[in-house]
Amino acid sequence: MKIGDKLSLEDHIQLNKEKSVSKWTSKVSINDTQRYLSIIRHYEDSLASRKSNMLGPILSLAVRNGREVDLFRLSLNNGFLASIIKLFEIKRLGFRTLLFSFLESFGRSNLNSIGDDSSLGVELTEKGQRKDIYIGSFDEMPSDWESKFGIVYFNSLDHSHDPYVTAKEIIRIAKPGAYIIIAFPMGQEPSIYDPVADVGVEDIKELFGGELVYFREAGSKWFYTDYIVKII
Repeated sequence: MKIGDKLSLEDHIQLNKEKSVSKWTSKVSINDTQRYLSIIRHYEDSLASRKSNMLGPILSLAVRNGREVDLFRLSLNNGFLASIIKLFEIKRLGFRTLLFSFLESFGRSNLNSIGDDSSLGVELTEKGQRKDIYIGSFDEMPSDWESKFGIVYFNSLDHSHDPYVTAKEIIRIAKPGAYIIIAFPMGQEPSIYDPVADVGVEDIKELFGGELVYFREAGSKWFYTDYIVKII
């Protein structure tokens, strides 16, 4: 893992707010969320100690327009709507749904009532304000989220000011036995905006511990490398 020169934390947060607004898109496909949940379900089915069919609640970090929050919710709870979105999804600057994008908002979760079937998000900029998205830093999430989430999805580790601080906070809000999904861009060098680069399997193990249950280079539809870690 490479960690480049960094701005002050205050300047880093301000730059990430500005960049988030200028790139108000999602790099997550419905194919990704369905595949992640399928892998986790398959792994859970292989465990003799499995106690529940519920995988959630699910939390996605640095979600910009929040599309992955919707896709995880529908992939978990509404296969019919997920199948329609899959038919009409296109890749143009980011992923989006043609004609039927309004279906993505069906049955949104609420931050004030978090259940096992909830799908929520964290976004730094107030532009992302929704009833299912917490506005704030992924390094400082609500104290009452301790051991709350069964799945945490994160495709912005490269934006972290300190990956060790970020990983510690993610582990704090994850349930024992939770799954952490990391999608990381390939071929980048550290920059002021993306201080973290060249993350590999051993780095993921060092940051999150637990058991690496899935790894695929360029595995996502955006060609990010996928890691899924089960917290022990």
